[in-house]
Amino acid sequence: MSWLIAAWVASGAWARVPALAARLPAPDAAAELARTTRALADDPIVRDKLEPEPDVVAAARAACRRTALATGPVDVRLDAMECAVNLGDATIAGLLLHVSDPEVRAGAAGLAPREELPDLVLLDPAPLAAAAAAAALCGADPAGAMARLGDEGRAKLRLLFANVGLDPGHRRAIQGCLRTK
Repeated sequence: MSWLIAAWVASGAWARVPALAARLPAPDAAAELARTTRALADDPIVRDKLEPEPDVVAAARAACRRTALATGPVDVRLDAMECAVNLGDATIAGLLLHVSDPEVRAGAAGLAPREELPDLVLLDPAPLAAAAAAAALCGADPAGAMARLGDEGRAKLRLLFANVGLDPGHRRAIQGCLRTK
C-alpha cells in the first residue's frame, strides 16, 4: 500500500516537470526542477514501479541540457546540469568539457561519472575546475585515483596543491592523493 502512496506523490511530481522545464532558465524553476528530479531519481519506488511518459522525460532533459550549456548565472546552470543527470543524461562530462565558465565546470565536477574525472583533472586548463574534479576523484579513493592519474596526474596534483587560492576541502582531498604511493 505504501508504494501506491509514493507512486501517487511521484506522479504529481512528474506532472510538475514539464511546466518547470518550460520556465527554464528562471532561477526558481531550475532550482525546483533539480530538487524534483533528484527526489524522483532517488526514489526506488519511482524507478521500479512508475514509468513516466518518455517524451516528458526527453523534453525536460533537453531543456535542462540547453540551460546548462547556455550562458547565465552559475547556480542556474548547475541546477540544470543536475536536472539533466537526474533525467538520465549520461554525457555530463561532455557538458563539463564544453562550457566556457570554469566555475560551472568546478561546481558540476561532482556530477561527472567517476571514470570521466581523470580526464577533467588532466585536461582542464582552469585550476578551479581541475581541482574540483581532483577533489571528487581523490576524496572517494586516493589510491585508485592515483592509479588512474599516473605520473602526469601526480604532477598536475602537485601544481594544483601549490595554488594558494585552492579551496581547503579540495586541498585536503588532493593531499590524500599525493600521500599515496
